[in-house]
Amino acid sequence: MLGSLLFAFGIVYLFLDEETLLFQSTVFLYFAIAMTEQFAHGLVTKGRLSARWHRVISPVALLLLLVLASLLDAPSENLLGFQIMGIAIARGVSQVTHRNHGKAVTILLSLVFVLAVLLTTLLPDFWVIASNPPRFVILLKIGAAAIWIQTGVTVYNYLELRNSTEDQADEAMKENEFYSKLFSLISHNLRNSLNIILSRVQLMQMIAEKDNVPPDFLRHLKPIEAGTIEAFSLVNAVLSKNKTTATHNIRVTSQEWLDQILADIDSPLDIHSRVVNDWEISQRERLAFDLSLDVFLSNSQKYGATKVMITVDKNGVTIVDNGPGVDSDRLKKLGHQKVQSKSKSGTGSGLMLANQLLGLLNWTLHIDSKENAGMTIQMLRTNGPNPSPRFP
Repeated sequence: MLGSLLFAFGIVYLFLDEETLLFQSTVFLYFAIAMTEQFAHGLVTKGRLSARWHRVISPVALLLLLVLASLLDAPSENLLGFQIMGIAIARGVSQVTHRNHGKAVTILLSLVFVLAVLLTTLLPDFWVIASNPPRFVILLKIGAAAIWIQTGVTVYNYLELRNSTEDQADEAMKENEFYSKLFSLISHNLRNSLNIILSRVQLMQMIAEKDNVPPDFLRHLKPIEAGTIEAFSLVNAVLSKNKTTATHNIRVTSQEWLDQILADIDSPLDIHSRVVNDWEISQRERLAFDLSLDVFLSNSQKYGATKVMITVDKNGVTIVDNGPGVDSDRLKKLGHQKVQSKSKSGTGSGLMLANQLLGLLNWTLHIDSKENAGMTIQMLRTNGPNPSPRFP
């Protein structure tokens, strides 16, 4: 498009010698603003100009072009308004395609479009500072045709992209529904098996207590019972998440995810949350975060915490509780291997599985704790810097 503007300016320049200085100045200024608008728009769409105010350069430049167009005679006004109308449509589609649109940009582009329509149809010639020679009117007609052809191509590409994206979303939804049902089937079977194991362990405990079996025998049953209960809670978490997984959006923002989590949680814990930076979460990340957070909150409740703070920032998700914490020896193993808690009511398998699940999605689990000083768990993007949350 910038090349086309340079080519058009070159042709116009050949005929400018015969025109008045005022008309020449108007033409030079018009092309300078048009080229600046096109160049800035190209940099914004490529991400080289990323500040929020950079997005309004294009609509503001188009408004200036409308002002200049209104100073010409009626035929030129109409044709330039028609050109700018096409450019406004193309810019709007481009902004949506590249996700660069915001409220200010939308309002300005809408204003440009409405004013361009009025300039083409209703607005009278308030003040004509220069009349366009007939040969330039022909060039304006050619330019209007070229701009609207380019606008048509832009709209076509956008519709093709949207149709392709919708097809991919439909396929992803079907695949998601399949895996949801598969998870549910596997989880149901696992839960039945774990029920059998747990009932047999409890039966053996009752028999052992009744028959005065040595304490060592009961001591070996305790870890089996604790591990089975922990695995049972994980399976229940998978089942509860899969009840609604198939109907969820493929991608959600971290704020939407956190709001849904807090709405679903039924816990005596005093849970606070804040979102410092909002970002998108894929469906797989959402499932992994859901299951991992279930493990973290379950542990906080089980080991005596009363308060939990969940923070979302640009690096990931941080969960801080005010529980009893763990000693340095157990801390080294948490998330990497099974480790029995002091109360012998936990095995650390939940944290280990959460770390493995997050690792499949290029996330990592960072755990920090001291005895009697609570615990901090961070779900971080691999190789990303660590956030620094504060407990309220």
